[in-house]
Amino acid sequence: MARRDDRSDHVGADGTIVGRDRELGEARAMLDRIGPGGEGLVVLGEAGVGKSTLADGIDAAARAGGFAVGRGWCSAVEMPPFWPWRRLLRDVTTARPFDEPAGPTGPDRDSVRWLYATVLDALETAAAARPLVLIVEDAHWADDGTWQLLVAVADALPTLPIGLVVTVRDEPGEPGRTRLVGLPTRLRRLELGGLDRDAAADLARAVAGGPLSPDYLAALWHRTRGHPLFLREVVRLDRARGGPAPAAVPSGVREVLARRLARLSQGCWRTLASAALIGTAIDRPLLCAVTGMAPAEVGARLAEATAAHLVTGDRFVHALVREVLADALPEPEQGRLHRRIAEELERAARPEPARTARHWSAA
Repeated sequence: MARRDDRSDHVGADGTIVGRDRELGEARAMLDRIGPGGEGLVVLGEAGVGKSTLADGIDAAARAGGFAVGRGWCSAVEMPPFWPWRRLLRDVTTARPFDEPAGPTGPDRDSVRWLYATVLDALETAAAARPLVLIVEDAHWADDGTWQLLVAVADALPTLPIGLVVTVRDEPGEPGRTRLVGLPTRLRRLELGGLDRDAAADLARAVAGGPLSPDYLAALWHRTRGHPLFLREVVRLDRARGGPAPAAVPSGVREVLARRLARLSQGCWRTLASAALIGTAIDRPLLCAVTGMAPAEVGARLAEATAAHLVTGDRFVHALVREVLADALPEPEQGRLHRRIAEELERAARPEPARTARHWSAA
């Protein structure tokens, strides 16, 4: 059983997905290679970038190609052991290994490993009648038993006509990152990033249900850099408000970014917050002057932010990161920092009157 939400509005009946032609093409090529032996694919990306949407597309393509599809998902809340496997096995087999005793017990029997063997036997029997595609979503939340069974199924792929698709959140601090090294290398990795400008514009128009002005699409790209979840949320908020709301960050976007920012050290967070008030481009000399930190210390904290996928090339990855950081500062501190920025700009060898005036006004 697949989870359905509004992301499915952007998956066509043939499995096509706005802006994901290349990735879906790789997944379809994987399905074409399945024969006596199977294939596997690990879909990686940050929260909201479209892993489950791509899984929807693979699901549709597999069904159209004659595969039986089983789909299960892991959850951030505590669920029964092996929850995703319980769900997906119901889709592809009548066997119920999790509802029965796990075989003989005794000094020569490990009940958990017996269970794994029972699941593999059930999959082999089902695949003999019809090739299978098994989709395990959000494996970064998998319990230990679920993950170990995932590895066991992946190990068995060379002998079974099965396609195994696993989605994993790839963000600093997520447990799935370290677990990935335990998966067999035969499972190909497919990393998802933001959409390009044209695809982002197509998705924005699909969400809006009509045409959008070039200026609006350019501003939307600047704020989201093609991140599908952020883009959808911003377009919906703008439509609800009757027009662009550049100062407002949708609550769903704020929650995602707040979780990522919470993993930073306190020093890195405060450095980024100061940089957010300065502007989209990170001016290192000005940041050093405003914070009183040495260049090496600023560099170390920006390196931490880069590793967290929040900064790239002395710029915030997109304007929404900057907006969330700036909003999180108490107003008195915002005023104090704007004053420091204005004072440092006045001392600069090449003054910028308009920029300085904006900071004095904000102070």
